[in-house]
Amino acid sequence: MKFYQKTWFVMISLILFFPLGVFLMWKHKKFNKLGRVVFTVFFGLIFVIAVSGILGSEENNQATSTAPIKEDVEANIESDTDEKNPESESEQQKQADSKNTALGNFSERPVMNGSKTERIGTYVHVHSDRSLITEASLIDFVQNDLPRFEDMNWVVIDLNDGYGLHFLPSIPSADYGLIEDGSLSKGYESYLIYAEEGSIQKNVYEGASGYKPLL
Repeated sequence: MKFYQKTWFVMISLILFFPLGVFLMWKHKKFNKLGRVVFTVFFGLIFVIAVSGILGSEENNQATSTAPIKEDVEANIESDTDEKNPESESEQQKQADSKNTALGNFSERPVMNGSKTERIGTYVHVHSDRSLITEASLIDFVQNDLPRFEDMNWVVIDLNDGYGLHFLPSIPSADYGLIEDGSLSKGYESYLIYAEEGSIQKNVYEGASGYKPLL
């Protein structure tokens, strides 16, 4: 009989390495069937408890060793964030400035089809006020701001009182009148703006009356 078939080796295997021990015990039919069942259950429970304890200890050690690293990383991130705050504020200021025009802040809005089911373009809505409208500010807008919107469908200057100006990109002229839903609904005046010459030509539509003039 080989050594691994002997009862003493099977018992040692059950204690030291349960899977091998239980295999040898059942293969070589050590003890009667009831005895094999009892030994399998008993040593199996011991094996499971031992393995669970080892795994739990390793997880605790790993968590303990990871915690300082995590704290260091978080501290470094906070430090980097603090150091970058001036740059971040500068970037935010640049973004805010990019939304400014000579006539007020602007936002981009969708142009929808007739049934309002599909976006077909984009227009610019400038939030303005009559106090900002002068010949100088209109010339400044046409010279420095209007070229930025060449890819848009149109530009509306909303005066916040029901009136506004309607520009087509890259064209130094505007229609003035009532605005509704982001476009001119009724025109009263038109303006040709000669930015290079620094002058403006005003034209009043025929029959226009009872409205609030722009300039």
